[in-house]
Amino acid sequence: MWLSRTILKKFPHLQRRSIQCAVTPGENLTHSSCAPNSSRSHALHLTDFPTSWSYTASADDALFRTPSTCSTKTNGAIAECASQSKGSIVPDLQQYRWVFFLETLVKHFASAKDAAEQSESSARERLAAAEAREMHLRSEIDELKIQVTRLKDLLAYHESCEAVRACQTASATEQDLRSRGSSACEMETRTGASFERCSAHPRFWYLYASPLSCDQMALGQLRVQEEAEAIDEALQGTMSLQVDVATVSSLRKAFGESGAWLHLSLHCLRSSQSQSLLVLEKSGGSGRAHKLDAADVSLLLHSDIGDCAPEFVFVSACESQEFGSVFLRAGARHVICCSSRVRDSSARQFASMLYHELANQKGLDCAFEVATRQAELTGDKSKYVLLSSGSPWPRLTKPSIVPRPRLGFSSNALPPPVEDFVGRRDVIELVLSALQRRHCVVLHCEAPLGLSAALIQIARCASLPGRLFSDRVTFFPQKIAGGLCVVDDADTLLAGDGNRQLRRHLEIQGSALLLGCHTAQHDPFQGAVKAINIELPALNHDDLAEVFLRSCHRPLCMADFQAADQLQDAERSLGYREAFQQLREHMDVFCGRPGLVRTAAASVFKGSQRIRGNFGSLLLQLQDASECMSRPMCVC
Repeated sequence: MWLSRTILKKFPHLQRRSIQCAVTPGENLTHSSCAPNSSRSHALHLTDFPTSWSYTASADDALFRTPSTCSTKTNGAIAECASQSKGSIVPDLQQYRWVFFLETLVKHFASAKDAAEQSESSARERLAAAEAREMHLRSEIDELKIQVTRLKDLLAYHESCEAVRACQTASATEQDLRSRGSSACEMETRTGASFERCSAHPRFWYLYASPLSCDQMALGQLRVQEEAEAIDEALQGTMSLQVDVATVSSLRKAFGESGAWLHLSLHCLRSSQSQSLLVLEKSGGSGRAHKLDAADVSLLLHSDIGDCAPEFVFVSACESQEFGSVFLRAGARHVICCSSRVRDSSARQFASMLYHELANQKGLDCAFEVATRQAELTGDKSKYVLLSSGSPWPRLTKPSIVPRPRLGFSSNALPPPVEDFVGRRDVIELVLSALQRRHCVVLHCEAPLGLSAALIQIARCASLPGRLFSDRVTFFPQKIAGGLCVVDDADTLLAGDGNRQLRRHLEIQGSALLLGCHTAQHDPFQGAVKAINIELPALNHDDLAEVFLRSCHRPLCMADFQAADQLQDAERSLGYREAFQQLREHMDVFCGRPGLVRTAAASVFKGSQRIRGNFGSLLLQLQDASECMSRPMCVC
């Protein structure tokens, strides 16, 4: 039978018993041609066939040679024909022989596709579960690293406390020997020689205060990391360096530690009533200024300090002698301060030279004299003052095993600071203040106004020791459990798969996000976290003028601001303040964009043409620059 052979050839898995009856074209279907168990005469059955095919024939259908009433069922039978006359029904299956094959093939493909989709869905679920497990493990690892770091710092602290107690015991023994009339001490007293006391592993406190502004007055940003690392290198491991922000609580804590060494790096201002003010920072890590006068500092230091006082205090600030006297009266044995104004770079260099001499086993008096002479030879005109209570000059000895904990700076993992970064103090304060209350802050601007540079500066401010996210700031895709993750150009990331990663970061306690976007993002996480939106404004004319002066390669002259027909003092060079005042009147051409200012100022060099007051011409000469080509220019 040709139909049986054809089907079994195409589908070998079918058995011959599944075909109850088959005929060749032109052959009459009779009882003898059907299977014995067929209950109906003139019937054709293909049971157990793996597909269903529905077909209803009409009286004129060419499938049958004799008029008949035919129907096909969907339960596996191909056709059931009942003859109403004596003629026989002969189905012509030649033209439909491939229908069964194609129908079955489609069904197999459909089932294979469904199985593949189910497998893919299962694989995606397993992958998502693996990613979640990986994120959880990474968070646990980061938390363990933080705990290990804290334990190391705590161990170093306990070791230093034991060293201080040993120093106190030695001091008590020395005083007892002196009271008994030791011959060596009596000889030293008669000759007037200084009694040099050796400090065994005392702890060195480096407290800094570098707020962004104070009473709407901009303050210069101290190079905290550079100074702390220079001091740590100069000490050569003789003391354990502890870095923290200078607040009321941290100052009180450090000053109340007996035998400690304290270095204060901060600003000292004059009020409108000519009153000296020491500028600290407020608690909380937001970087806001906290001013104290001499009476406030005296009250803070004298309250229940008792005999616990530091060995040495260095007040590195302008005109700080009044506060140096306050520290001395409060119980500090030796104080170094400055009676004049001092540049930050000069103060850093002087401190490095002083501690280098102390690390080489010189007494404080000798080290101060050497550092002062070196400062004078390098052109430092500052007046440094050494105050003493009459106690013996301290001398440091280099220990064999030095506990040196980490300084707590994470800025090494951050992008390098933007050179000649200017302004944005109000924006940085707003962002840090918002991060104290919320876990997600969006800094956005449409125009290229220096968004990336602002994000880098905010990240570096927030990561300083003692600040809001001390040693816990990274840029995406790196993340720290319980830290601040900064995401630049976050619009695309929020709209894609990165949204899930950022949301997982926020699920960790203490974690926060700072997103840099081109548009405001009022609901980036579908109601899960409230986002605070802060718009980055255009840079004002004062800041633009300062950027221009820092970026140009030659001094500006009157010819740069006068028209060609004005020749009065055309080649006279202008000082910084005069050039600044002149530039402020021409900065509207740059539309508040610091990138355009830097690019335009770079074309002002020795031998270049005079600007003649037409700063828009600098932009027209830079049409090939990518920034100018990608954004419309505002030329006045």
